[in-house]
Amino acid sequence: MKNYNHKKRNFTSGSHLLGIIFIGAGVLSIASPLFISSPDYSAERSLWTGIAAIAIGLVIVSTFTGSIISFGENKIKEYTSILGYKMGSWSTLPEIKQINLTSELQESSNTPNGISPTLSGTTVSFKVLLVSSEQDGISFLEFSKKDKAISCAKLLSKGFDKPLESDFSL
Repeated sequence: MKNYNHKKRNFTSGSHLLGIIFIGAGVLSIASPLFISSPDYSAERSLWTGIAAIAIGLVIVSTFTGSIISFGENKIKEYTSILGYKMGSWSTLPEIKQINLTSELQESSNTPNGISPTLSGTTVSFKVLLVSSEQDGISFLEFSKKDKAISCAKLLSKGFDKPLESDFSL
């Protein structure tokens, strides 16, 4: 394996959820002539509104950020992907000394705004750190699921041929 591609997206929150809602609204708009029969109702307008909503939703859902790590060239590319086109530039990684796997508790809260529910709680995030011999040479990839973080850490350890250290049992 020459490259590792880490995509940062979550379909259940943020803009991706908005995109899914747009797609659902578009489908309902296209299907609405099956349920609404009125002389004032325009099926053509409903069709075009549905197509526009689905197109906007697909663009939103397909937009995400990520990182590509090239093992052979020792480079990393932080990118933004829109409709499959990855925009970003390559930068050289310092010499990687080891791979660390850590977990971190984070407090999450939602500011009350009168519309959405106010949710707060503690979440666990898992970070795979690329540690170099330089003082500031740490790059990391973040995961919400432990098993994905472990498989990424093992893959990076094998790809860079460097030792893997973890804060918890693998």
